[in-house]
Amino acid sequence: MISNPIPSQVESISQGIIRGSWAHVPQNIIIDKHRAWAKNLRTIEYIFKKEPKVIMTHRDIPSILASFLTLLHNTNQSPHYIDQALLQRNLPLNDENRVDILWNYYVKEGCEQFNMAIQTNRSAVLIVEYDVLIQYKKETLSKVYDFLELPPWEHDFDNIENKTADDDLVAWGLEGLHTIRPKLEKVAKTPQEILGEKIFSKYKDIKLHY
Repeated sequence: MISNPIPSQVESISQGIIRGSWAHVPQNIIIDKHRAWAKNLRTIEYIFKKEPKVIMTHRDIPSILASFLTLLHNTNQSPHYIDQALLQRNLPLNDENRVDILWNYYVKEGCEQFNMAIQTNRSAVLIVEYDVLIQYKKETLSKVYDFLELPPWEHDFDNIENKTADDDLVAWGLEGLHTIRPKLEKVAKTPQEILGEKIFSKYKDIKLHY
């Protein structure tokens, strides 16, 4: 390929890799939740010759950090992967340092990818607000189906079943990271309660612009 480059080979190889990755799945519609797609919209469009469709869920930064911190507080791992990172840096094991690690090495990257997708092709992105989804479930799902150009489906928001559960401990080092509760509802405390006023104030003004 280097000595005799043929541009179509790159497209064919890329298409083969993506299609091969999901060859074991019988369904003809797959929603892949990997965040890296957001920063590769132009590449996707180039390879498949059509505009991609990206669904992005949005929540305020303190709530995201509070959700992570809650999982860390509830895990049976000791030390968990964030505390391991703090120990390697000789930093005290406290929530302020834990949240700093979460932001700088995990959450911030996702936010940058979010912004990159918006800047690259806004029409290819549907933003689903967390609080709006909780309050207006059917209406929000209707917008998702319209965006995907699919016929609507009647959902039971009180009996949700996850048939593709992840092994979060093996994959990400934190159990329960992608656990889906059977009922779509908001059960968390406010981020101020979980983070404390000092940590909350540090992150409350960080916004995603779209």
